[in-house]
Amino acid sequence: GASGGIGSTIVEQLHERTAGTVYACCRDPSQVPALDRVRPIKLDVRDDASIAALPAAVGDRVDALWNVGGVLHEGDHSPERSLDAVDREWLLKSVDVNCAGPILVTKALRKALNAGRRGGANARPASVVANLSAR
Repeated sequence: GASGGIGSTIVEQLHERTAGTVYACCRDPSQVPALDRVRPIKLDVRDDASIAALPAAVGDRVDALWNVGGVLHEGDHSPERSLDAVDREWLLKSVDVNCAGPILVTKALRKALNAGRRGGANARPASVVANLSAR
């Protein structure tokens, strides 16, 4: 998400290098870098209602989607170093957040990602979707 190390750095770089609005999504919007043109949005990729609310929050057009939310360690859980260390519940949460989450967010924003791409004089370049994961 936009509140973590990689995510907050990407938010700061997009703010510095672009002129548009940066929608910064994460579970705790109060942790998003406070910059003009940065709009924090509460998003939990494990919550279908949260994902469903995203298109209304970002509007009709998205030029670039950076899926950088992920989970690598949490509490007593950390990256497994052997098969014996694999825990079913942690594995499923990791797959849900790191794999299913970005796919479902992209699916929810597909109309905004394709907005204005019908051709003609006002056509715009294709949107970009970038998926980064700690897993």
